[in-house]
Amino acid sequence: MSLIHHANAHLEELPRRYRLDRVPNTDMDIQIVDREMADEVRSVNSLSGGETVLVSLALALGLASLSAREMSVESLLIDEGLGTQGREYVGVALYAQGDLHAPGRPVG
Repeated sequence: MSLIHHANAHLEELPRRYRLDRVPNTDMDIQIVDREMADEVRSVNSLSGGETVLVSLALALGLASLSAREMSVESLLIDEGLGTQGREYVGVALYAQGDLHAPGRPVG
């Protein structure tokens, strides 16, 4: 649950359209709340490529935040096909990558 909390904090800094929640009665499944669609609850399988980039990036940043407080994660690999996304998503990803580098973590 803590990872979702940290990822949601980063989603507040990215386009604020989405929020992550745990699927009820599960331990590891995540669902998306789409704020621009009257808080519609969506499966992660319904995300477009650009939406997947944002959610994956928020989870990676959340893991980095979590590791700074509770565990040691020395590197992260993010591969969501950023080169195939529009300029908007690539710009968001590059901006957020600075957050990962700030604590001195290598990012691939």
